[in-house]
Amino acid sequence: MPDAAIRQNAPVAVVVAVVVLLTAFAQRVLSSFLTAFTLLAQGDTARSTFPMAALGAAIVAVPFAVGVLLVLWLLRPVTADTNPVAVLGRSVLAALGGMVLCLLVGLVEAAFVRVNLSSAMVGGWGAAAFDSFASLAGLTVLYELQWAVQTGIALVPATALAGLLGWLWARSRVTAEV
Repeated sequence: MPDAAIRQNAPVAVVVAVVVLLTAFAQRVLSSFLTAFTLLAQGDTARSTFPMAALGAAIVAVPFAVGVLLVLWLLRPVTADTNPVAVLGRSVLAALGGMVLCLLVGLVEAAFVRVNLSSAMVGGWGAAAFDSFASLAGLTVLYELQWAVQTGIALVPATALAGLLGWLWARSRVTAEV
């Protein structure tokens, strides 16, 4: 793909990715807020989950939005002359790209977060990370796969709508220039 085409496809992909990022972030923060409110209503004041909502939302929303951006920018761009059905298909493909990136980020995060501290004291941090990830490898991969698929399913409608809105925006830009 020529450089001019790559630069031309970037604005629509960025707009769609930003809309998906904001939607995912809002979903996660509202979900965490409702969970914290429920815990407080039940009298559990020791465990409030809302302060960690921004970090949890960023861990989910950013990789998904970056995956959407990469797919719509480099693999299957949405342009003004794209068929609306193709726009929906490309948006679903972009959501799949977001799911893949969420899976990869989740696996990397799992390798570094689930460190066995006793192994770290004996064999060093590298051995501890390998031991903890290897001992739970099957379970970790299944958990991260489930998490990525769940995130993707929750964000496919938002990605499809953002793709259609980006397509309409691209069409309005072309008609405004003519």
